[in-house]
Formats: sequence, structure tokens, C-alpha cells
Amino acid sequence: MDESTNFDDLPADKPVDVTQPLEQLLDVAASLPAGVNDEQRRRIGDLIERIKESADKLVLDNTSRGDLKILSRTLRELRYAFKVFSPYRGRRKVTVFGSARTQKFEPAYEQAVRFGKAMADHHWLVVTGAASGIMEAGHLGAGRENSMGLNIMLPFEQYANPIIRGDHKLVHMKYFFTRKLMFVKECHAVCCLPGGFGTLDEGLEVLTLLQTGKRDLVPVVFLDAPGDGYWQDFQQFVIKRLKAPALISPEDLSLYKLTDNVDEAVAETLNFYKVFHSMRYVKHRLVFRLNRRLSEETLEAINVEFEDILSSGRFNQREVLPDERDEPELTHLPRLVFHFNRASQVGPPCRVGPPVTGRSPDRPIPSTAGLPKHGSSGNAARPTVVAVTWSETMSQLAETTAQLANKIIISTTLIPADPPPLPGRFEELGALFVFSAATCCSATGC
Repeated sequence: MDESTNFDDLPADKPVDVTQPLEQLLDVAASLPAGVNDEQRRRIGDLIERIKESADKLVLDNTSRGDLKILSRTLRELRYAFKVFSPYRGRRKVTVFGSARTQKFEPAYEQAVRFGKAMADHHWLVVTGAASGIMEAGHLGAGRENSMGLNIMLPFEQYANPIIRGDHKLVHMKYFFTRKLMFVKECHAVCCLPGGFGTLDEGLEVLTLLQTGKRDLVPVVFLDAPGDGYWQDFQQFVIKRLKAPALISPEDLSLYKLTDNVDEAVAETLNFYKVFHSMRYVKHRLVFRLNRRLSEETLEAINVEFEDILSSGRFNQREVLPDERDEPELTHLPRLVFHFNRASQVGPPCRVGPPVTGRSPDRPIPSTAGLPKHGSSGNAARPTVVAVTWSETMSQLAETTAQLANKIIISTTLIPADPPPLPGRFEELGALFVFSAATCCSATGC
């Protein structure tokens, strides 16, 4: 039995030792990568000491044995899961959610196989709940070598599928909350296929984390079987029961893409990372790591169009910051560094935009007076929602923004009414779209 399954509850007559996992953590600071400097070692050591202090306080708090078991189990599960995923942090991963009850002959199963294979062909790892149904299908398409699993231990239904069973990339977990943390923390994209309560829970939690800025932006795709309407029905509910009464913002619909086409789902995922690589806060600065340098023209456009979300200074393109040396595998990437004003959003979170019946009087349309226009002469610029679907072409972007024109937005940009075709610059301009979307969801804090 591998270590991931060796989490049996302790006998009733044996005291719970919550410090045992902490002793393993104490070795971390002494065995960090060579790129980690003394200051970073000190910070990591401080975090481990805080964990120890919290464990000591459990005694003073007279914490019950039942609560101690939860804490002890949680720490052990997460420690082992981090250990399993750590060697694969350099590879992109897509988390695939869907029903364990889907049969092999069903179109949704076949769709998941195709999606898993397509992502593995692009050297992505496919992470699923490791059970049957859609989860097995994703692994079947990806193959054992490109699969990772987070299995939940249940009295029924949830046995590891034969593709991932016994693999060192499989983790068995007791708690749903630790499992969901790993699903979201370790992924670079999410694909939801049809499923039951669990699938809806997982998909909606991802959207909640993106909407509130608690998770860095990732592409999210709701993938139907060809011709099926599962997620279309979900979309109608969202529009009628959430967007119409202003329980969510119109911009929130841009956090995900609906499709029944695997090629579209794959393109949505891959195009997100054409320019943008990842992001990180370094003290008071937000750092975007990019796959390639931006042109001076694009950098200047960013400084002009997104000046309102800066707390000070300008957007600067530079090399790796000293505090990022703990990620040596990313030091070669160019950076876009700026002081992000987290209070730059218009109106309260999740209430951006007017009711369906009309515009709220306390949310005026942002003025375009004095703001620069770009594009061909004579094109009228307008405020637009910029959290668009990442893989859209320029013409599709214009169509989307036309539908959303004059909405109250979190960060305002200007798109010409009839933009000239710019196919050669689209990939470079993609950085602007990813950037503007990131500001929408990060404005509430990370």
C-alpha cells in the first residue's frame, strides 16, 4: 500500500500526535533548492514555526480529539499531495470534472477521451478524480504517463480506474475539501463535462474563486457532448436566475466558455497561454511572467489604456526580480511589473453593471472625453467590457464588445467601433486581453 492510502484513523486508546507531520516539515528549510537565498530560507522557516505555534495552541485551547484528528489528517493529506505534485510543477495541467456514472458507450465519455488525448498531445497532464466515468475517460485519452489522480475514499462508487490505479501520480484522500484544494491549486485550466452534484459543486467553486480573485485566472471550459444541451441548460439558468436579477455581473459570463467541440475547448485552453505565462505578487508589485517580450508599441498601449488601475508608476517590462529567484525554472521569462490598485474597480464586487430593466443612477457610464482613440480615423471609441473569452479573434472581440458596450466595467479600455483586421498582431495583443481579464478578477484581492 502506498503512502497516500496509509491514513487509517488512530486507535481510540492512542493519543493524537499533531506534531508528527511538523517534524517532517522542519527538514524543508534545510533542503531547499540552490536558488533559494538566505532571506527566503528565513521566511520559509518562519512559516514552519507558525505552524508549530498553532499546534502548540491546540493544547492550550483544549481542542477536542475529534477536531485534532481532522487537523492531523488534513495536514498529512496535503503534505503528501504536495509531495506527489511537486515534481510536475513544470508541466501544465488541466483538471477534468464530470460524472463517475457516465457509461463508456455514452457520447460524453467519448468526448472526454478525445479531450484528454488532445491535451496530452500538447504535453499537458490530465488531472481527474481518478474514478470511473468521465474521470476514467479523461485518463484513457491522455494515457497513464500523462495522467494524475485525486481519488476520494467513499463507501461506494469511487474506486480508482484501471488507467491510474497503482500509479505514483495517484493520491487517495479522505476529505473533499483537501481534494478540491489540490484540484484548483495545481491546475492551469479546468474542463467540466456533464455530471451530478459533485461536478456542479466543483465547477461552481472554480468560478467563485475566479470571480472573487481567490484564484489566479485560468481558462474554464464547459464541454458538452456533440449536440447535447447539458451546459446550455445550465447557461440558461445562469442568465435567467443569476444575471437577470443582478446576482452576478454580465462580465462574469466571460469567466468560462461553453462548447460541444473538442477543438474549440483545446484552443480556448492553449490560446490563454500564448503570451501570458503566470502571475505572482512580489511584495507590493504584481508581476506577469510572459512567454515573450512585448513590443514597445504594445507596452505603451498598456500604459495608456490601463493607467487607471495603477496605484503609482507605470507598467514596466523587465527581467526577473530578486525575490523570484526561488523559481529558477522561470528566471528566463520577461516580466510585466506594476503597482496594481486593488481598489480600482467600479462599484462593489459582483454588482457591477445595471439591472436588466435599466441603468442604476449611481453608476454613470464612464466618460471617454479626453481619452485616446486608436484604430483608423473616424472610428468612435467606446467603453467596453474587456474580460472577453481569451481565444476570440479580433472580429469576434468586436462583436462581443458591441453587445456589451456602455456597461459599467471594472477596468475600462477602448476598442474602435470597426477595428481594422490585425491578424499579425493578434497573439501579441492577446497579452492585453489576458491582462485586462486578470484585473477584473484580481481587483477584489488574491
